Amino acid sequence: MARQGAPPVKIVCPSGSAENLYDMTSSIERTQPDFSGKNIIVVADRYDPTRIAWGWTILEGEEPFCCARNLNLGIKEALEQDPGADVLIVADDIKFQTQKPVDALRGHLEDCDVVSPLVKGAAAKIQQFSDGPFEDRLKKFKVKTNHDNPWFACVAISNYALRTVGPFREDLVHFEDTDWCFRGADLPERLGFSFGIATDVVVNHVTGKSLMRRDVAQWTKDHSASKKKLKQIWGDRVV
Repeated sequence: MARQGAPPVKIVCPSGSAENLYDMTSSIERTQPDFSGKNIIVVADRYDPTRIAWGWTILEGEEPFCCARNLNLGIKEALEQDPGADVLIVADDIKFQTQKPVDALRGHLEDCDVVSPLVKGAAAKIQQFSDGPFEDRLKKFKVKTNHDNPWFACVAISNYALRTVGPFREDLVHFEDTDWCFRGADLPERLGFSFGIATDVVVNHVTGKSLMRRDVAQWTKDHSASKKKLKQIWGDRVV
């Protein structure tokens, strides 16, 4: 939905590794040096990141691990700090490659409610693999199946979208982003909800560096159970 002005941006980072977190935030300092640490909210899972924190808000993730729950904790804190804020979700295994990425993603939220960047390395969605950037800076698309929704390891979400769609489902250990996108995509057309890929923002993602640090057998079990539940909820849209 089109809007006037540029609200503040809060970065919400679910993190399970001090090393990952340091690398991710260092990439923000390098590419967006004017971004204030007071606008970074870290939801830390099983470790204490305060020794490397630069004015960030630190929240403790709840056990057992659930990405949706940690994201909801971080987003709730962001909106309590600034009720009008947009949110940029950034996993701790992301590294920004292009300059001024926060400004670029925030700018695209003037025309689109959910925006993800291009990805080098591993990405969940094939349409986001690319070396970019390109002249066409924003590519809009529809979300119809679980192969269509944008990748949420790095995604900018407008305040409007956050408040309209609501929190992530905490009964899904995986695919919480797909469920959230389906709910947004099914809103009445008059609400103007839209998805896009920012082709002028590139991030690097190291496959498995964050979530797969956990027990692989448990990860596989949770992934299978979540997809089964997602299909129970959304039927043939899950392929």
